[in-house]
Formats: sequence, structure tokens, C-alpha cells
Amino acid sequence: MIWSHILKVNPRQMSEKKYLKSWQIKKLREVLILNQSGIWGDEPDKNKKSYPVIRSTEMTHDGHLDLTSVALRHINEDKVDRFSLNGGDILIVKSSGSSSLIGRCALFKQPSDKITYLFSNFVQRLRPNNLISPKFLYYFLNFEGRKFVEYLHTTTTGLRNLPIKQYLELQIPLPPIIEQLRIVKKIEELFEKIDKAKRLREEAIKETESLIPSALSQFIYQAEKGGWNYAELKDITYINRETRNPTKEIPNEEFKYIDITSVEQQTGRIKNIQSIIGKNAPSRARRIVYKDDIIMSMVRPYLKAFAIIPENYNNQICSTGFAVLTCKKEIIPKYLLHMLFSDYTIEQCNNMMLGAHYPALNNNQVSKIKIPLPSVSDQNRIVKYLDSVQSKVESLKELQQETQKEIENLKKSILDRAFKGELV
Repeated sequence: MIWSHILKVNPRQMSEKKYLKSWQIKKLREVLILNQSGIWGDEPDKNKKSYPVIRSTEMTHDGHLDLTSVALRHINEDKVDRFSLNGGDILIVKSSGSSSLIGRCALFKQPSDKITYLFSNFVQRLRPNNLISPKFLYYFLNFEGRKFVEYLHTTTTGLRNLPIKQYLELQIPLPPIIEQLRIVKKIEELFEKIDKAKRLREEAIKETESLIPSALSQFIYQAEKGGWNYAELKDITYINRETRNPTKEIPNEEFKYIDITSVEQQTGRIKNIQSIIGKNAPSRARRIVYKDDIIMSMVRPYLKAFAIIPENYNNQICSTGFAVLTCKKEIIPKYLLHMLFSDYTIEQCNNMMLGAHYPALNNNQVSKIKIPLPSVSDQNRIVKYLDSVQSKVESLKELQQETQKEIENLKKSILDRAFKGELV
């Protein structure tokens, strides 16, 4: 994707770097009023008033604060003023079990409800002085600050820690305040355009994904209106036709084992297959699968862990948590797989499980599932259409992943230019 229409950067202006002439270089500690660690957990006295305490888990990867599930802690009143947050405070993750979280930062904006928020001991609070705009510092720390963090953090007994003393030595190119505000405004204008493009792409994918369930619903409607025949699975498939005990029958041979977790939900993809020696096989490894068999998870079928067996898994073994469906001449495998994914089938499964303590079907219930059964030629027509839609969905998803990478790189490029005085 070409983003030049968003950036609109003049190469000649970039090379001049005219803004740098009036910029100072300051260390992070020189632009702060406060630099402070947060409060520990609950006070022993549960009669104390409770306050929401922001933790690292409330700080999202894109620099926002998600306050919907913030924890409440009982806090002594004499500590509230010291650890309360003001709008414009910047929070930094200083300790975490995950190195990717260290240095993550977020800008605190005072909510309209005026609730007093505090921050936890795993978070460092930075309060900017009047030399720097809070947003300018926030964007800088989310860019250069994160790169600085990559080689600063240390590990102590499994906990990653940010060496605050060294972090405060981070050098910041500091233009005049009015220039900082202009740069922040430009950054946010460009980010908004980028995020809008991202949202449009995501909406396009959602609309495309909805085509398949919508089409399936239409086919079910046609079946009801057009008088198609319906058939139970027991009449059009062989269910669990062949079993094998690998511990006894092939103790020294290796086979590929398809477990419930091997099937990606709602996509029909089989992945993360284990290769197992017969004598080491789990007790559930019993059902033989052949090319074009359909495996249908009987455990929580509403999660749609269903798949068709490809050639490379022919004559292998799957878990007894699956029902293995081998199609008879009246039905083609891909049509059956699509029908299993339909809301019509899932509703039948859910009704069969009503009142059950364990959300799973048994073999008898699977055998009674009904699906509409048009002619084989109509099945092929339906499959061809649904496969074309699915192909479009997959292509859009791949494009979205590429776009996401481009967006992240573009935002980094914008910030890099911003702090070099090249964003005009």
C-alpha cells in the first residue's frame, strides 16, 4: 500500500531540518516535576476506602489506558494524595514478567467522572514540567523511549525491571513549546488518517466474513421453501467407521495424531499435529481418518472445530472427541463441512446439549443431526460459491495483516521524522 498521500512530505524541506536550529537537548529527568513508583496492594484494614489502582495490565500495546476492569484497592487516606494521578501524567511499566511490557507507556487523561485514580508499584509515574508538552513527551517515550528500553531492562529472579536511573538519562530533542504543540497536532492528524484507513479495512473484512453465514442461511431458507429433502447424518454418512488401538496394534510405529486442539475453530484448518509412537499414544487416540473424512468435534460443537481430512493425513488417527464422518454417495464432503458450520446445525447441537453438565454430544446425538440435502449437482454449485467467498475472505485477512505491519512501520516513520524536525 502507498502512503505518500497521507504523509505529504516535501523531501527538500526534510533535508533542511530547519526546526532543529531552535531545539535544545534535555535529559528526561530535566523535564519532570515528579518521578515516582506506585502504591502496593490492599491495606490490612478492609474498612479503608477503596480506590481504583491502575496496573500494567490496564496499559494497552498502543499506548491507551483501558479502565473498564481496573482493580479496587483499600488505601489509607494519607497515601491518596501522594499516589493520585493528574491529567497529563505519563505511566511507564517498570516491572513485569514479560520483557515486551517493559517501557510500555500511556498518557493519563482525567475521566469526566472525576474519579480519583491511583497507580500500582509496578508502574512509574512521570509528571512533565512546563518545558515540555505531556503529549510530546508521551509520543517520544512511545518511540525513542521504547528503543532505549530494549537494552536497559534487567532481570531479577524472573521479573524484568526497568533501571529508572539510566532511563532518566534519556536525551530528548526539545523544541519550543509552540513547536511541540504543532508537532503533536501533526502527528495526531496523520495517525487519525492511518487509523481511519485501518478501520475501513477491518470493516470490509467483517462484511466479507458475514457473507458465508448469510449465504448458508439463504441456502437453508431455499431448502425450506423449495422442498429440499432433509437427511440425518446416520443415513448419509458412516460414523466412526474404523478404530485402532495404537498401543497394541502399532506400538513401534509413528503416526500423526489429530487432537481437538489441532483444529482451528471456525476455519476448518488442521495445524499443530503431533507425531507419536504407538506405545506412547494417549487413550483417546483411537479413530482412524482417511482423505475427505469430516472430523466434527463433539466437545463444545458451538466452537466449530470441524475439518476435512487432507491427503497428507490419510490413514492417521484422531481423538475420540471427534465424530469421524465418511460421506456416502448422496453427499459430497465439502458440502457437509459447510453445513456443519451453519447456524442451523449448531442450533440442533445446542438443543441436544440443553441441561447437560458437560457441553458435549454423544455418538447417538450426532447421528440424528439433520441437514438439507439437494442434488449432488446443486451441492457442487453451493460449494463452488462458498469456496469462492472463503477465498476472498482469506485474501482480505492476509492483506489486513500486511496492512497492519505497514501501519505500525508508518507510525514509527512519522514519529522518527517528528523528533528530527522533519514533519512539516
